[in-house]
Amino acid sequence: MPLSARLFRTGTLLLLACVLVWALVLAWWADEERTPSTHDMVLYMAALPLALVGGFVLLKRFIDGLRQAAIAPARVDAPPSAPPAPSRSSQTRLALRAGFLRTAAGDDAAQLRKALAAGKRPAPDPEFRDVEGFPVFAARIDGLACDALRCEVDELAGSLQLAPLGDPAMLRALAALELLLGESLDALLAPDHPGSGEAAPVGRVLWFVPQGWPAPAHALLATWLRGRSDDPALALPEPQILPVRSANELARQLAFQAAQIAPGERLLVLATESFLGEDTLLGWGASGRLFSPVHQHGRVPGEASAALLLTPCGESGGAQQALAMMSAPRCENRSQSADAPGRTHSGVLSAVLANALESTATEPLRIDTVVSDIDHRATRSSELFAALGADFDHLDPTHDVFAVATSCGDTGIVAALLCIILAGETARERNSPVLCLLAQHALERSALVLTPVAEPPIT
Repeated sequence: MPLSARLFRTGTLLLLACVLVWALVLAWWADEERTPSTHDMVLYMAALPLALVGGFVLLKRFIDGLRQAAIAPARVDAPPSAPPAPSRSSQTRLALRAGFLRTAAGDDAAQLRKALAAGKRPAPDPEFRDVEGFPVFAARIDGLACDALRCEVDELAGSLQLAPLGDPAMLRALAALELLLGESLDALLAPDHPGSGEAAPVGRVLWFVPQGWPAPAHALLATWLRGRSDDPALALPEPQILPVRSANELARQLAFQAAQIAPGERLLVLATESFLGEDTLLGWGASGRLFSPVHQHGRVPGEASAALLLTPCGESGGAQQALAMMSAPRCENRSQSADAPGRTHSGVLSAVLANALESTATEPLRIDTVVSDIDHRATRSSELFAALGADFDHLDPTHDVFAVATSCGDTGIVAALLCIILAGETARERNSPVLCLLAQHALERSALVLTPVAEPPIT
C-alpha cells in the first residue's frame, strides 16, 4: 500500500476514534448538566482519545508479535524439502590421524572425558571479579607461562618492526597453544615409518584464530609459530592464518580446506582462544552475558587450545594409523536466536543431525555416544535432547552424552576441535560411530560423524 494511502487511512481512523470519544463525553456532560473546565477539556477531549488510540496500537503490536513468534520458528526450522546438491567439500571424508588438546578439564581426550563423566565444573577464579565484587566462575588453565611468552613475542615484534601483543587474553591463548605445539608439529613432520629412509611428508598448517584478533598481528603470529619446531632440520611450512567468528564457522571452513588436501599431504589444524581477560569479562558482565549466581543463563569464560592432524581418506597407510574417519560437517542457521524468550525449537539441529547421519549411512541405533559443545544453559540442553528425540532413546544422558563446555567453559572457536578430538578418541575406543553436534552458538548449528577405522568405507 502506498505511503499516502496508509497515512490517509491512519488519519481517518484516528479522527473517527476522536469523534466517537468526543460524542460520548459531550453526551455525558449534557446528561449531568455539567459545565466543563479547561482541565476537563484537555483531559477528556485530547488526552483520553490519544491514550485509547495508543493503547490499542500497543496491544495490536503485542498480539502480532506473539503470532509471529509462534509461526516463524515452525516455518523456518523445518528441514528443507529439497536440499541443494552437496559440494565436493560436503562429501569429503578425512582420516583423523591425531588430536591434541589443552583445557582446564584435562590435557588429552581421556582426561577430558573423565572430567565430563565426573561432572567437573568451573570454579570461582582467584584473580577476576565481576562488577559486584564476587569471583567470576571461569575455566582457567593453570601454569601458563605468560610472562616469558610476552617477553619473547615482544622481542620478536621489535625485530620485525611490528606492534607488540598487548591483550592479556591473547597472550594466554598463545601460551595454551604453546603447550601442545611440540607434539603436534612432530606428528606433522614425522614419517609414517621411522628409520625406513623415506622422505618427510608434505605438510600444511592451517591456524584458525578468533576474528577479533588484530589482522596486523597475523604476520607476527606466523613468524612465532615457525620458530616453535623442536627439530631445526625439519622445515615447517608457512602457516595459513584464517580468522573465524565461531566454532561452527571453523567447522565449515575446515570442510572447505579439507577438500583441497592433495594425495599424500597432511593438514595440521590449530586453534586457540581465551576469554580470561579483564576487558572481555567486563563486557560480558555489562551486557548480562556473564554467568553468576544471579545470572545463571550467562556464559562461563574458558580457554583452550587444540590441534588436529588430518590426511585424505584414501591415502595408503593413512586409514590404518588414524583414530577415526571424519565426515564433513552439515551446517545450518536458526531463524531465531536460542537466547530469545519463548520456547526453544530444535528443527534446525534435527535437520543437520539427520543430514550428517544420512551422508555417512549411519543408523541412529549404531550411535552410542554424542559429543556436543553445549554448556549448562537449559536452552541448549533442551534443544539438544529434543533434536535427539526418540531415535536416541537407547543413550544414557549421563554417560553417553558429553557436553564439553560444562567442564571447559566457553572456549570459543576451539570448541569444534575439542569435540572432534573427543569424538574421534571415543569412536576408536568403543569401535562405534560417534555423533558430534555444535549447538552452543545462538544461531549456528552443525553436525558430523566420527566413524571408527574398522568400519567399512562408505561407497
